[in-house]
Amino acid sequence: MSRYLGRVHFVGVGGISMSALAHYLELSGEEVSGSDAVASARTERLIESGIPVAIGHRADLVEGAAVVVYSTDVPEDNPELAAARARGIRVVHRSEILTEALEGRRIIAVTGTHGKTTTTTLIGYLLEHSGLDPLVFTGGEVDGWLGGLRPGQGEWAVVEGDESDRSILRLTPEVVVVTNIEPEHLEHYDGDFGQLKAAYRQFVSSVKEGGTAVLCIEDELVASLGVPIGVRRLTYGRGAEMDGVNLKDTAQGQTFELLWQGESLGRVASALSGRHNMLNALAAQSACVACGVQLLRLPPLLAAFRNAHRRLEILYQANGVAVVDDYAVHPTEIRVVLETLRSWRPKRLIAALQPHRYERLARLFDDFVQATLQADEVWVFDVYGPIGTKTVSSVGSQDLAAAIASRRLTQVRYRADASGLAEMGQELRNGDLLVTLGAGSISRFAHQLAANLAAAQSAPN
Repeated sequence: MSRYLGRVHFVGVGGISMSALAHYLELSGEEVSGSDAVASARTERLIESGIPVAIGHRADLVEGAAVVVYSTDVPEDNPELAAARARGIRVVHRSEILTEALEGRRIIAVTGTHGKTTTTTLIGYLLEHSGLDPLVFTGGEVDGWLGGLRPGQGEWAVVEGDESDRSILRLTPEVVVVTNIEPEHLEHYDGDFGQLKAAYRQFVSSVKEGGTAVLCIEDELVASLGVPIGVRRLTYGRGAEMDGVNLKDTAQGQTFELLWQGESLGRVASALSGRHNMLNALAAQSACVACGVQLLRLPPLLAAFRNAHRRLEILYQANGVAVVDDYAVHPTEIRVVLETLRSWRPKRLIAALQPHRYERLARLFDDFVQATLQADEVWVFDVYGPIGTKTVSSVGSQDLAAAIASRRLTQVRYRADASGLAEMGQELRNGDLLVTLGAGSISRFAHQLAANLAAAQSAPN
């Protein structure tokens, strides 16, 4: 019998979290439909799985629906939301559907400003290969999964908790992981960082008695979080219970010495790169230990792990040229990605940046400038904002390009349309590493560029 007594319609079903929920409900026997402003690989996969998806938003699409689901990015004046409310159809935020999907499971929830997707995906992978068959909802596309969904049948559910709109506060986890805390998404917190920090404290206080809070001790704000009585505090990072030292990093991966409560467990090999990913690996292993998995089973699994797409994803590497795609949208993420790629020792590091959201660019403008200066050359494209959002900002990408150029430490090029990336990429030469940065359309053009370079390489002379 349907839990929802009828069809569940997703507005903006092409989003990573929305598509995962749609797949989950369809696999659970629910009738599901959806709509999105644009077609994508995710909408195509939904259609292939038997879920009808309309491209474009229309009021008639909610006819006959029992429930209409929306995400924070869907504007209030969306015609489907308006029609559903006018007709008395139940309208719910995606976090409510997620909470209902997790009922009866033991929940591991991962949150933080950075590293959530990698950590969530890695926990799911480690639990899967430890024989626990977890249900996983993560924020990236994972090979072998249904996008961001792993539909496991085990008792554990691993979920990427979204702090951006307070929806993490709906969860009642048994294990929480907090990676780091920075003043991000403050538009949902009245511009007050104090409110965001309070949300993290409330989240950690929600851990069930007998559960575990896995905290990164290297982040001052995370380290200061208190845990409820009866909840274990398990730390990772420099000097913590779970630590990694003597890191050696290359484009092919990394090795580090794993320490548990001060004792060495030997060197560990991982296919990931960057110190930030070593911390993510420490976090994931800590969470698995909190679930009762024997620690010694975990390190051998790391070498075969392949991250979600758009996390230092190498799209092309030949003839001395590399193209890497990364989701980095925050200056801290951009800085860390560029630092990691510097360690790969390219002759020239080119950062192609499509800023994501005008509000973020305006609030962190100077930080964006500083973060990009690590590149030898920066290509800046116009800001990408979710379709339907209003553009209200005093600064844009042209201002960013001018500010970077004024520092005279790196070369800068500006072009409005990110589709120009493929043409500009034809200028790459031996020793160049190009990384595309952003959450918008730039990834599609990075793939196009990589395909063009591969085709040119295989073409007869």
